[in-house]
Formats: sequence, structure tokens, C-alpha cells
Amino acid sequence: MRRRSIWVFLSVFILFSAGVIVPHIQSKPIVDALQKIEEEKNIIAKNIKNTAMPPLPVGLIDLIIALIKLIIAIINEIISIILKIFNIIALIEYLLERIAYLIQLISNLIQTIIDLSIP
Repeated sequence: MRRRSIWVFLSVFILFSAGVIVPHIQSKPIVDALQKIEEEKNIIAKNIKNTAMPPLPVGLIDLIIALIKLIIAIINEIISIILKIFNIIALIEYLLERIAYLIQLISNLIQTIIDLSIP
């Protein structure tokens, strides 16, 4: 009975997690992993309903693999976001360098005009 309650809890938890997370996620690998988890949850739920005391659910290994894929996809997405932030920071740094160079050129131009206007 305890084993069955663990699988029921796991299934409900995954269903709740997928229902809360999916609407906010746009990344294809994460959505695919969440859909795979949902499919495996349904397989486990069917196994639990069909047997009074289920042995190891058929979809458990696939569920674990799908959870690992989800974790990897989330980590990949976080790394991608961090890299995008670093790229934006590098672009801002480059733009600031170009602006500083432009200000220096304008300053030199003004200084040259002043030097030429003094007889």
C-alpha cells in the first residue's frame, strides 16, 4: 500500500508541476521533456489503477529519464540566458568604448577649431 501511495504522490506532484510550469515555458526542449513526463505519468497512473499492488511501474524508468532530460533542458536554458546576458554586456561595453572614442574625436575637433581660430 505504501508503494502505491508513493506512486500516486509522484504522479500528482508531476501533474501539478507540469500544470504550473508549462504555461510559462517557451523553450522547446523543456516543453518536450514536460510532455514526456506527462505521458509517463499517465502510463504509471494506468498501471496503478489496473493492479491492486503494482510492481515497479513500467514507465518509471522512462519517467526518471524524462525528469533527467527536463533538468538538463532547464540547466541548458539557464546557461543560454546567462550567455545572452554576457553577450548583451559585451555589446554595451563595446558601444560605450565607441561612444568614448567618438567623444574624444569631437573633443579633438573642437580643440583643433579653437587652435585654428586663435591668430
